[in-house]
Amino acid sequence: MNNIFYKLYLHFKNRKLLLISFLVLLLSILLFFSFRLNLEEDISKLVPQSEKTRTLNKVLKHTDFSDKTIVNISVFEDGSTDDLTNYATEIIDSIQSKCGDFILNIQGEIPEENMMQTMDFVYDNLPLFLNHRDYATIKRAVAKDSLGMLVLNN
Repeated sequence: MNNIFYKLYLHFKNRKLLLISFLVLLLSILLFFSFRLNLEEDISKLVPQSEKTRTLNKVLKHTDFSDKTIVNISVFEDGSTDDLTNYATEIIDSIQSKCGDFILNIQGEIPEENMMQTMDFVYDNLPLFLNHRDYATIKRAVAKDSLGMLVLNN
């Protein structure tokens, strides 16, 4: 392997025109392919593609995340909502204590004054959050006999 460059040197030593032609051709090919590169800054491509994450990907595509970091945590099947809340609180406290100078804002929960904006967002994008099972449940709930029973019970 170490002799390959020496052999190339010897080969092109007296063939300078061939060397220049080869280098121009190589540079042209590299430039051609470099201009054909299509770079994307799409954060949704980082989220694994599955049935559950399609809604998240749709929301991420419509939100500006150029200066944000998202940490997505979830609870195991045997865990509780309190476990998840406590863990999220620990993460937020740890980040604020160790990196507080570098972070402008941590949104760990939605403030009460922004709750209506959040609800409007959910209502405006409700089809993105529903799946086929949800539509089947809604269809059963609005059936005539279901509505009749609901009215009678009330």
